[in-house]
Amino acid sequence: LGDPNGEMKAFASLQRAGIVPVLEDDTRTHNMPSLDRIIGQTYNEPMTTGILRRNMGISMCRNMPFYTLALTSGAEFDFPRFAEDACAYRRVAEHALAKGTRRAAEVAVVVSEDAVKGFPLLRRKGEQYARGHQWYLGDGSVLRNKGSGCLPACVAAQFYTDCARIGCGVDYLLAEDLDDNPGDYRLYVMACCSKSSPALCRVAERLRARNCRILWTYAPGYVSDDGNSLESMKALTGLEFAKCENLSDPGITLEDGIRIGPLKSDAGLFFALKSADRVFGRYANGDVAFGERRTGPSTSIFSSTHLPGAQVLKALAKSADVHLYSETLDPVEANEGLFTLHARFAGKKTVRLPKKTDVIDVYNRRLVAKGVDTFVFDAPLFSSWLFYCADDAEDLLQSL
Repeated sequence: LGDPNGEMKAFASLQRAGIVPVLEDDTRTHNMPSLDRIIGQTYNEPMTTGILRRNMGISMCRNMPFYTLALTSGAEFDFPRFAEDACAYRRVAEHALAKGTRRAAEVAVVVSEDAVKGFPLLRRKGEQYARGHQWYLGDGSVLRNKGSGCLPACVAAQFYTDCARIGCGVDYLLAEDLDDNPGDYRLYVMACCSKSSPALCRVAERLRARNCRILWTYAPGYVSDDGNSLESMKALTGLEFAKCENLSDPGITLEDGIRIGPLKSDAGLFFALKSADRVFGRYANGDVAFGERRTGPSTSIFSSTHLPGAQVLKALAKSADVHLYSETLDPVEANEGLFTLHARFAGKKTVRLPKKTDVIDVYNRRLVAKGVDTFVFDAPLFSSWLFYCADDAEDLLQSL
């Protein structure tokens, strides 16, 4: 509760290959036994409804089918509220399908199948500067886990969590597939592409020839079939790097004084050797740990941490002229005609649309506004919302 759905497969690459990706949901609902022993379980119907609505909204905005998996009793999803929501979901899905509603994401998170082979183990005790997962218990109290383990998958899970909270739709792509279809995104987030390859270098060169922004994290291209080298990093990114020596504090201080930082790595840390056009953050010794440099028509950004954080990613998306539907750090998703939000924080939410249109609240079956490009609603903690935003919104409302 309060976090994004953990769906992390490269769904956009699957769709482009003619494969139907399915958002698989194994939510531990209030209908399951052993309520006191299962972490991550929803403890009552409102909690369960919030989670299922969140996951259905995400699948809808990604143009993916939604699938529920009963883990134990077979009755986890057998309650009237979910049946009503599932009917609304189906009607909206059929309407969007008939209309040909497009995905239209402007941000791509690019991951490599080879990344895990070139990803260093991380020291478990490294400082993370207030990072960690959170769960809400039945009484509303918060359970926080400040550790992330030392496996690459743990870092990837936290990174996807941040990307889901930047205020717009985000596609997940396989780096190995970009050689054939790089897409047309304003911001490419090259997440943990530590292992270089000729195909990935070709993709990066093509992206640098376009008007876009490219974010590289940690040690892009450091590992290759020819061995580990700074030259391989330059060949992939077009940037020059050096390896930090005797750096006792791996943390980064941003321009506004906020501290972010990676776990200490057995493979060491890197900094941008050439002066950046703009510096966002430095190591304690003054080296550039987070900055950007013009690389032809594109702008390349280097973050020495795997996890720059949702607020930083939101700022980078804004600088790339990505349309942000929400300024809060709640999990959201969107496509050409739909917007969904899950309330990590309670309070009023302001949604800014790309153009003026009519808006309906799908789950509550009501008209929100007509002919607007901004609307406001009040979201209790854990609540989830799905809005259909198009000129034919009232027609859809009549069928719900």
